[in-house]
Amino acid sequence: MTIKNPSTITQKESDELVFLRDLLQFTPDVICTLDSTGHFLFVSAATTTLWGYSPEEMIGKHFSNFIVEEDRAATEAIAASVQIEGEVFDFENRYHCKNGTVTPMLWRACWDRQKRVIYAVGRDNAERKKITQQLAVQDRNLRRAYQVASLAWWEYSAAGEKFLFSDEMFLLLGLPVSESHELTFETYLSLVHPNDRSRIATIFCKESFGPLPLAPESVFHYQHRLLKPSGEMIIVSQTSECSRDTAGSITGFYGTAQDITESQYYHQLEKLEKDVLEMNSSSGRSLQEMLTVYLLGIEALHYGMYCSIMEARGEQLYNVAAPNLPEDYLETIDGISISDNIGSCGTAAFRKEKVIVTDILSDSRWESHRQHAERHNLLACWSLPILDTNGKVLATFGCYYKQNKAPSAREENTIQRTGNILKIIFESYHRQKALQESNQRYEMVTRATNDAIWDMDIERDETTWGEGFFTLFGHDYKTKHVGSDAVFSFVHPDDAGRVRDSINKALASGKTTWAEEFRFRKADGSYVYIIDKAVLIRDESGKPIRMVGAAQDISARKEAEEERKLSEEHYRLLFHKSPIPKLIFEPEKLQLVSANEAAVETYGYAIADLLNLTMLDLVAKEEQASLTKNLKLSSKGNHAATIFSRHRKKD
Repeated sequence: MTIKNPSTITQKESDELVFLRDLLQFTPDVICTLDSTGHFLFVSAATTTLWGYSPEEMIGKHFSNFIVEEDRAATEAIAASVQIEGEVFDFENRYHCKNGTVTPMLWRACWDRQKRVIYAVGRDNAERKKITQQLAVQDRNLRRAYQVASLAWWEYSAAGEKFLFSDEMFLLLGLPVSESHELTFETYLSLVHPNDRSRIATIFCKESFGPLPLAPESVFHYQHRLLKPSGEMIIVSQTSECSRDTAGSITGFYGTAQDITESQYYHQLEKLEKDVLEMNSSSGRSLQEMLTVYLLGIEALHYGMYCSIMEARGEQLYNVAAPNLPEDYLETIDGISISDNIGSCGTAAFRKEKVIVTDILSDSRWESHRQHAERHNLLACWSLPILDTNGKVLATFGCYYKQNKAPSAREENTIQRTGNILKIIFESYHRQKALQESNQRYEMVTRATNDAIWDMDIERDETTWGEGFFTLFGHDYKTKHVGSDAVFSFVHPDDAGRVRDSINKALASGKTTWAEEFRFRKADGSYVYIIDKAVLIRDESGKPIRMVGAAQDISARKEAEEERKLSEEHYRLLFHKSPIPKLIFEPEKLQLVSANEAAVETYGYAIADLLNLTMLDLVAKEEQASLTKNLKLSSKGNHAATIFSRHRKKD
């Protein structure tokens, strides 16, 4: 350490100063003195460790040269304040380190009025700030945990049949806090859901059946539903312990209660949605059965709610599922028109937006059906239209209550989520229905045509045959053929290699069509000629994923072609090999088009030269007119004629 401009001191003071300086070398805190203007007079060696600056680098410089800019004004204010107040404790600032980092510091300072010097001690505040931040986070988390837990406590006296409730318990029940904090058991039981009352009475020894706690120290847990005076249903989790007298008789209970409605609601709703979607994917139930299960689950989540689903068909809505609405009411609304101001559902479908009616008896949108709702004490109705991805109305989801009511946040959530699930269900239903209709059309087409239709899944290497394979070839068309070998086993061995190569080339070429003729084995073992044509379906990358084709029996055509070939050969033998000269000519211009070997030899022309002539070139000039006339008469009469004329040879 260094002292700027040291004053004259005694030996004793010098020895003490040396001792003090040696001691200061080991302290981790920064100890320094500053003049009244804020320039360092002395700094301890700790600056080297904390900031990277040696004392020599700092002495004589103003403290603001080392402080983070944002902290300079506050630090200068503290330096001024300490010269007035004499002392300052626990002020914070940040110092720039030589390596570019920043160190938070915590300071204490005092002012020596006689020497007009500031004495200051600072320490690294990083760890303290970290611990302080951690403690603050822990404190916030703890406070939040208490708020989230919302625990309420209670005691019950069996002798007095009364509860002693905390303020939180009254709030949980939706009751005003009483001065005595007491509530009778009967009043409490009246707030319990009707389906849970017997079980709660059993727990509190109000009925003889059901298990009781076996020992005073035993802690037991149970859940039940409560109905607040407002009509809202909540689910409460209770942790209780019974107290007994020396004889072992129960004298009372004490415990805590917690509203777990939110967590139970989401748990049950998610389970219901999962179950319904699994039902939808399995196709084991009808649409009405599946939707009835779904609506019953939703009604169980919201006490007093009556749900309905109506399907849009054309310009009307028809009931699909409404498990707890009266049958005669459903009859009156079945087939209502999709129009404005036709109840909640008709209006929602018409406007393609959610409709909330909190008071059916006074809402103008219910003018046409109010009397039917009033007859069954239906006082509120909310409806959400279910739209497909193109904005077309598929159905409506309606929620009725027998009280004037607007949806709570939880009910709004249920409506929205139910709408999403119903969209999936109805879109799936319409796709399945369209697929069934398409399959029916496909089956009718395959029955009406003479083609044998097939479908090959290239990725799975599976081929499915249509009914035509039974009609044409006698094969079981319901059997799937896995693997190309299974299919090619029906192709004639002499044709199989050619057909396989042809398909592979089509798959590799990028083409979208394929056709080939080959012999195909029938169920009786005989072979027929078929022509097989297919369309190749490719994915976005061009990879072939499917082939759909149709095979036709062309055996009759093949037989006709063979007969034609035989006929042509027979004609060739009769015409070309005949010893009598034969000519074929075009009737209009009499141009020669063919001549047999005998004609070439007789006339003395080469075949090419002969075919460049007309019939008139081969007869005597004086007979050309007669020949032309006779040929025309023969042509008009459409019969063979014998014409005599003299012909000329080349020589």
